[in-house]
Amino acid sequence: MMTTYATKKYTVAQFNNRLKVVPTCWINNVKDRVFWPRHIESVNILEKLIEAAVFPEDYKNWDLYKVERCFGFTDDWSMAQEVTRYIERDELSNDDTSAPPPCYSSTPRTSIQAMQDEENIHPSTSQHSQFHGKSITHGSTKRNVTSASTEGDTGADPDISESDFRRCVMKTVRSLSMEVKDLNKKIDQLTAAKSVSVERRDNRETSEHGFQKFPIQSRSRLLAFERELKDQFFFDEMIRYLLEVNVDSRRLGMSVSAVCSRLIADTVVSEFSWRGRSMNRCFSQLRVARLLQKALRVIGEKIWFPKEIDDAIAKWLSQAKARNRDKNLGSGGEKVNKRYSGVY
Repeated sequence: MMTTYATKKYTVAQFNNRLKVVPTCWINNVKDRVFWPRHIESVNILEKLIEAAVFPEDYKNWDLYKVERCFGFTDDWSMAQEVTRYIERDELSNDDTSAPPPCYSSTPRTSIQAMQDEENIHPSTSQHSQFHGKSITHGSTKRNVTSASTEGDTGADPDISESDFRRCVMKTVRSLSMEVKDLNKKIDQLTAAKSVSVERRDNRETSEHGFQKFPIQSRSRLLAFERELKDQFFFDEMIRYLLEVNVDSRRLGMSVSAVCSRLIADTVVSEFSWRGRSMNRCFSQLRVARLLQKALRVIGEKIWFPKEIDDAIAKWLSQAKARNRDKNLGSGGEKVNKRYSGVY
């Protein structure tokens, strides 16, 4: 019986003379033993098991290996595979192709044992090993080596070989590279969040500047305004703008007249009716109609039902031609008939 490991972290580890990506939950807390399902022969099933980070509860069919080295861990499955390929290429480039591969022991060796084994396996290169095996302390006197080992400040092995030192440096470089990648991701996220904030602020400044263009005086401007209302942020800004209109929030008819007149001129809405009857354009299908409906629902002190709001807007639309005619006649002309119903 197995359960899915919650953290889903992967570790690049070397064990049994192999370099593998394993779930961190397969490694013990000391990082010196790893469980491996050798009984699973299918490569695809094994990769899916590793990617899902399934925790082994039944250890009967699992083998326990000694961890030779750990190269770090990550939450990204693809990054772990990329690191594994990078390490394998690096190890391949560091190997001497003219020499046979060394025989690895199942037990960890010290640096002195490693040097002795290399001399036994490759006697022709013993002089080269003797020269490079102590490259860090080469040229130092015995007194300096003794004093460095007695002080123990650095904690470094004076007999470390050049290849071991190079592997240690490469391990540190890989770890730093992974940390830099994570840092770059965080920087990209912060930059994206900041750009969204700046864009919203610019939209707010643009919309505040655009408020001076109301009421809308042409049909082309109305169509452009319809496209702008697709942006939810701009739609909400327009709601706040209409709430600033000085209206009698207790009377629906006066509120509709004040809010609608602030937004659209009579010369534009005279082409519309609420349902689009009698060769007029349909106003109820526009986004500006939904904008007015929502603003009026918020303005009212008492609850105005949607049907009441729609009827009030329809009446205001039907009176647009009469209002426009009065403006053309001048202040001394015919007054608007308040009982003018028109076409809804």
